[in-house]
Amino acid sequence: MSLYQKYRPKDFDDLVGQQFIRKALTSALQNGKTVGAYLFCGSRGTGKTSVARILAKAVNCLDLRKDGNPCDVCRNCEAFNNGTMVDIVEIDGASNNGVDHIRELIEKAWFQPTYGKFKVYIIDEVHMLSPSAFNALLKTLEEPPEHVKFILATTEFEKVLETIVSRSQRYDFRKISDDDIVSRLELIAEREDISAEMPALRLIAQLARGGLRDAISLFEQYSVGGRLSYEFIRDNLSIVGTERLREITDTILANDPAGLAVIFAQLKTESVEPKRLLEQYLYFLRETAFAEIQSPSFPRLMRIFDACSVAYGRVKDFPNGFLLLEMTLLAQIQSAHYESSVAPARQVPAARMPSEMPPQHRVQAAKPELAIPVPAPATVRHFSNEPEYLPEPTVPIREFPIEPTVPAKKPETVKMQAAPDPIEKIPVTAPSNGDVSKTENAPAPESGDTPAKPFSFLDLVKYTQGVPKKGVLLSAIKSGTFKMQDSPPVLTVFAPSDFARKQADTPENREFLMTAIQKLFWIRAEVRILYETRQAGGPPAARELDSQSANDIF
Repeated sequence: MSLYQKYRPKDFDDLVGQQFIRKALTSALQNGKTVGAYLFCGSRGTGKTSVARILAKAVNCLDLRKDGNPCDVCRNCEAFNNGTMVDIVEIDGASNNGVDHIRELIEKAWFQPTYGKFKVYIIDEVHMLSPSAFNALLKTLEEPPEHVKFILATTEFEKVLETIVSRSQRYDFRKISDDDIVSRLELIAEREDISAEMPALRLIAQLARGGLRDAISLFEQYSVGGRLSYEFIRDNLSIVGTERLREITDTILANDPAGLAVIFAQLKTESVEPKRLLEQYLYFLRETAFAEIQSPSFPRLMRIFDACSVAYGRVKDFPNGFLLLEMTLLAQIQSAHYESSVAPARQVPAARMPSEMPPQHRVQAAKPELAIPVPAPATVRHFSNEPEYLPEPTVPIREFPIEPTVPAKKPETVKMQAAPDPIEKIPVTAPSNGDVSKTENAPAPESGDTPAKPFSFLDLVKYTQGVPKKGVLLSAIKSGTFKMQDSPPVLTVFAPSDFARKQADTPENREFLMTAIQKLFWIRAEVRILYETRQAGGPPAARELDSQSANDIF
């Protein structure tokens, strides 16, 4: 007999963890208020089946103890312990998942119990039942016979029908804590006369992930010659020691990529499993972060933890787990090195107050709440993916006095005005050569600037043809007609069909055409995309492109 079967709990006092469930069930037994159906949910090794067996034995006990535990000495308790209690039936839902099995069970349930007070049916892994089997069980669960009790156990609660859940009393089994697992293993080691090292017990508790059955199985597997040692478990499971994990962390914090490469080269020769290494490292980072919470390295540790947690979710589907982990940690080194090298260049000098500026750069305002200082013209350099106010990352900022281009004879007062509506900056094709790869960000025309150019629908079509991802709009305006109203400027495009109008008439396309007209012809015009059926005299107030111009487009 294996140890996990030998040390399976016999009563509620022997149950490890699950204090709430223990208290609730013993109270129900003491007061005689047990229900007809129970649903036990939880991960493997948390005690669902053990509690179901204890509950089944307790409801049939002839001399129940005052604390709600079975007496273990009466006829029914002895029959249950010997496996001869015919009134307690344990069924595997995976192998008896058909509707015929459930119908047979229900037919037998109506017969009175042979020896005990109740007939108890324990259905393990109940989520494996077919939908038809679930439906066959519904009516019996809702109104079971007085002498029948159902105890359902599952590790996948979300697969159980809601109608089954609503007819049962649900109990959620939590994962057992590491301390409770270690205490139980110490008890087993004492009774089995096994010398166990405390680091080995804690390592087993960590590997069990809250499942006591898995912990007892690992304990039995690695207890060799009456001794359980940490080194033996680590060598057989290829587990990385705490010293190596600390060495990895110190190498990252020291920004030493060469040292990290040496460590991973050694780990590859030791046949370490990448996923288990990542799991160990996440636990180690957690302990280290708590110890270094007041240290300057705490934010860096949290960034490493976040990166490793993302890698842990991907390592299962990654072809080479070591490659993923190595590049993840190398990226942490490189990002820290980049931040330290760029940080001085990103330090923008604080803005100086007008009183600190030279006299020629000060602007006196008549109304301070509406006046703003006017800086002298200066050249602004733009970089991709960088804010406009930042300089080039590799060149430190130096402060130079700004000489005014036009000497001011007297202070000016500049009043704040409402800014014009922002216009999206789009690539503008140079009309001369039609090269769409060369673009410019033209400023929005203001009143009194360059006069408007003559509007040309052909130029607008050519421009649209050179912009990617505008095929639907291009098809609509090439095949349709247009009307340009001068005052106020309104461009109306008549699509060839209602379907083409629906595809082309989007806020993005209208904004695109408005911006294109402004860039090409310096006209602020409203754009409308409509569909009007042609009458006998042609489209109303519409001018069609002549055939020669249409051929030029293609």
